[in-house]
Amino acid sequence: MLVKSWVFCAALLLLVSNSLRAEADLNGVAAYSELGNELFMAALFAGQTGTNAQELINGSYPKRMELKILAKQGITQRQFSRIWRESVAINNTRDALIAQAENMVYFEELVRDRLESNDHLVIAYAPMTGVDVSLNSVVLGHVGDDAFFTLLLRSWIGSVPSSTAFRDDLLKANTADTALVNRFNAMYPRNARIEVAKSWLPVVAPPQKELDEPESPVALATPAAAPVATAVTEPKILTAEKPAVAKPEVSPPVPVALKTASPIPESTPTVSAAEQNPVLATANPEPGLSKAQALLAKQFYMADVFKKINTHVDYPRRAQQLRQIGTVRLSVVIDAAGQLKTVAPIEELEFVMLNKAALAAVRSAAPFAPLPAGLEVAELELSVPITFAMGEL
Repeated sequence: MLVKSWVFCAALLLLVSNSLRAEADLNGVAAYSELGNELFMAALFAGQTGTNAQELINGSYPKRMELKILAKQGITQRQFSRIWRESVAINNTRDALIAQAENMVYFEELVRDRLESNDHLVIAYAPMTGVDVSLNSVVLGHVGDDAFFTLLLRSWIGSVPSSTAFRDDLLKANTADTALVNRFNAMYPRNARIEVAKSWLPVVAPPQKELDEPESPVALATPAAAPVATAVTEPKILTAEKPAVAKPEVSPPVPVALKTASPIPESTPTVSAAEQNPVLATANPEPGLSKAQALLAKQFYMADVFKKINTHVDYPRRAQQLRQIGTVRLSVVIDAAGQLKTVAPIEELEFVMLNKAALAAVRSAAPFAPLPAGLEVAELELSVPITFAMGEL
């Protein structure tokens, strides 16, 4: 009976996944780079395509995020986690981070080893059902909370994207760049990598209850999640639907007042879980943290560092007059005492003034708060995006 039930669940999960794929159309494709090297291609699909990020984030219709690995050396599990947790931290409120902490840990642990070139990761959302995560057509796991997909999607198209070009390419709706779409469609995982994905099963069970915190009077509240899906689908290549190839006319930016990256959204005025639980809310939680608490401590710290740096950004007046815009991404290393050890470019712009302004903002913002004691690390490296944009009159 158990075998029959497992087979039935697997078939049902595959049916839902295929139905979801059929209901979502390509919204945009973008390439993600670091140090001049492309790491992966990202594609966003939605039941209702559009160019408005907030409408896509809030829309209650099927959506999915797909990654195809470009890096010849692949992406390590640690690098994969860092890319997500930093963007998630600076695009979501603390209450949202707390609510999804255990789901985030679970998601990161689904990727159990290095991702290699042409690997295909799919994060698919179905309203009232939750989120399925698959690699090379193999379903690795399931998160039963719809809000988890929103948390991840904000990291791509939220107010502080890794780069404005990356975000803009994902928001082109039916005018996605033809060359990028063709590159994306031409990538397929090797059969050997499908077998590797199967070997990653079974995975850890998804969170189903509140996080135990014996040393704190208040536990970290997280939503219940559906049982893990450990079904393995038949090897099947997942390809993106091809959008219309017409390209929009791009109007030049209007030189107006300074507008830097949007600030981190604040929590609602109600008492948050962080305020109820000092261990989670402080910059120096006690040692011996669980995985979810350690993740939160890092994310809170990342968000605070970004906020402080953003207050020191000076958009050069001459750069505004020349209509120079874009995102500079910097590697920032901070020691345990909060001192700035190094700052170096990850992705620069062709505009020297903006590159210098971004570096100056980090140096002016230092020193920072000491690293959370519970992390027990000597230093922390962060990827900090600094956006220069022209606003409207």
